[in-house]
Amino acid sequence: MITWGMLSAATALASGPTSLIVLRFLLGIAEAGFFPGIIFFMAQWFPNEYRGRLTAVFFLAVPLSTGLGSLLSAPLLAMDGLLGLHGWQWLFIAEGVPAVCLGILVYARLVDRPEDAPWLSDEEKSALVSHLKRDHQGHDKVASKLLQAVTDWRVVGLSAIWFLRSVCFFGVTFFLPQMVSRSYTPTEAAIAIAIPSTIAALTTIPWAKSSDRRNDRRWHLVVAFFAICLGICGAALHPGTIFSLFCFTIAAIGYSAITPVLWTIPPTFLKGRASAGGIAFINAIGYFGGLVGPVAIGWARNAYGSFEGGLYLLSMLALIGAGLTLLVVRDQRPGNPSKSFSEGKTSIASPEIRLADI
Repeated sequence: MITWGMLSAATALASGPTSLIVLRFLLGIAEAGFFPGIIFFMAQWFPNEYRGRLTAVFFLAVPLSTGLGSLLSAPLLAMDGLLGLHGWQWLFIAEGVPAVCLGILVYARLVDRPEDAPWLSDEEKSALVSHLKRDHQGHDKVASKLLQAVTDWRVVGLSAIWFLRSVCFFGVTFFLPQMVSRSYTPTEAAIAIAIPSTIAALTTIPWAKSSDRRNDRRWHLVVAFFAICLGICGAALHPGTIFSLFCFTIAAIGYSAITPVLWTIPPTFLKGRASAGGIAFINAIGYFGGLVGPVAIGWARNAYGSFEGGLYLLSMLALIGAGLTLLVVRDQRPGNPSKSFSEGKTSIASPEIRLADI
């Protein structure tokens, strides 16, 4: 976060294409470790049956920050000329400084593991740590080394699933303003574009809670992929209509539903360096979809004169994602909460020590 914020603020010093490209490249390197680090950190603290909903809460920061950024951008751009800086320079500085400050605060206040937390009693630490260890039970092989992680078929499979989701997500969202603007005025289009992501954000936490409560990841992912498939296909069949906007919203719900559910899976069979490296590997491979999706839609538009051909392709890839999920993700996740909370000398479910309180 500190290097990310510093480089983001340093973008205000860019004086041409070369310096801008170099700074953005370095920013990408700094940013790359943040998301895998968050997922790894959450796995050190939250048992599997709580991780889905908490991951969903974390991902709510994306639409919230987008909305907040939109509100703040206008007054920051209006600071043009203050202290001899342009408005766009103030925008980058204001974006970077909070990340640096928060990064320092996180380093000073947070600890890596529950056993190091001064705000937990010894009994609470023992109960939470023992429950976290049970998350790995039920797997015939738990990877602990980096090489084991990147060669594990489960990591490769999840990378492919995340890749297919990313292809569909970026392929649609990159061109959604152009697809919507064909049928609406600029003001109406701006509102219409915000509808799918807003509704999807509202449904993410309930979906993740359902996945946690039922201790199911497989079918929650499959249903989400089907939502993407049907939503994109429906939008292609009825382009430029209210129904197509409804379909794009169904697809957006699917994108958002996959994210918190999928990222609860790697920590259940990875630990230590394997967990950090495996999560980073899945994320890196998956986000190549950010390149493939827009290229596929753009190619289809140039080849056939419309977006519909590309949308049909993405719909088919979502269907493949559902099938791949059935092959890769197990039916029953380990660590049945009804047993785990009641086992051992100390029960987290007891009135004295409840996980929600911890």
